[in-house]
Amino acid sequence: MPWELASGLWCWTAPHPDWRPDRGGVGGWDRNVGSWLLEEDDRVVLIDPLLPDDHSLLRRLDERIGGRTVDVLITCTGHLRSAEAVHERYGATVWGNAKTREDVEQLVTGLIVDGVSLPAGIIPYTPIPNDAEEDETAFWLPPQHALAVGDILIHTPEGLRIWWTQNTDALREEYRKRVQPALRRLRELPVELILVPHGAPITTNARQALQQALEPTPGSARNLLNAQSFVSPRGAINKQACAQTLASLTALTVTESHPLHQVGR
Repeated sequence: MPWELASGLWCWTAPHPDWRPDRGGVGGWDRNVGSWLLEEDDRVVLIDPLLPDDHSLLRRLDERIGGRTVDVLITCTGHLRSAEAVHERYGATVWGNAKTREDVEQLVTGLIVDGVSLPAGIIPYTPIPNDAEEDETAFWLPPQHALAVGDILIHTPEGLRIWWTQNTDALREEYRKRVQPALRRLRELPVELILVPHGAPITTNARQALQQALEPTPGSARNLLNAQSFVSPRGAINKQACAQTLASLTALTVTESHPLHQVGR
């Protein structure tokens, strides 16, 4: 059932239809993934929604939406999930950044532009490269002091981590040149909640967790990559590569600092 994280901000989890056991475990992601709902007087915004087969939850969503205008914000193409079903069920406008819109132009009719306010006053930060070779968007929800992200961050048992394969010099260089600068823009936000699709929301010391994930101290490569958060692109686990990469990163010093769902994670 949905639960309220902050005033007007709701969360629910649902089993991902494309999840398989080999996608879980060390370096993988859990079967249940998170979605969020933000409500205003005349509008409801859904972020990366995944509609479950649970009819009681669907009834709860119907009741909460209550005929209001619905918008769907997509962090990345891989999180289209139930966007089409929500569009058909509620007449929602689906929003995505330029890359997502290019991938699914007929469904994604709202264009997300970096820094340009979205419905409910949500501020997008885009593009942020992720490990699936997509450009994703992070969403800042000012009244709730909440930051919603796609696949670039994951909440592991060890804490918030950057989900990025670092097993080649080229990928490490891309991280330093493209990923790290994009993420650093999030550091100054007065974050109190971090909404990650994989792992539980971070509801305490969220800003500290974000700072520690984005700015590891020299030699602390596990903030970038650790045994709990290594995946190869598209979520396919590679434990041998994980071990090899962790070994190579030990000495690394960071100097700069069912048809309702699309396949994804």
